[in-house]
Amino acid sequence: MMDLRNRNIWITAFCAYFAAVVCLCFLKPDSLPEIRPDLWGIPMDKLAHFLMFFPFPILSYIAFRPRQCGKWRSVAILAVLYVTGIGFAFGTEQLQGLSEYRSNDPYDFLADFIGMTASAILTLCLILIMKNRK
Repeated sequence: MMDLRNRNIWITAFCAYFAAVVCLCFLKPDSLPEIRPDLWGIPMDKLAHFLMFFPFPILSYIAFRPRQCGKWRSVAILAVLYVTGIGFAFGTEQLQGLSEYRSNDPYDFLADFIGMTASAILTLCLILIMKNRK
């Protein structure tokens, strides 16, 4: 049985997630499946961006946090990982703008940002709850 406390499993999961996001960001649009244009008025590509970047803070924190650290150090580590994720999202949008088959859409970055922010807030709440229990 797999031990989910093993850091190598989480690092591997984060690397696989990161690779999947890079692939999705740079695949030619005609190689992606056709999807509905919107869901409840929200454009599906923006929802896809939200969902692609939502796992970043959670997975990166679990994979790269120190084994034992205090509450404020944990919060600082999450903040650094969050800013790194925002840089990653911004960088993918900028690089897409340089490609011949993708475009740089500021609303895609906004969806990335909102997904990552929601996840970081959730992760922060979980950190504070777990650290206050100890």
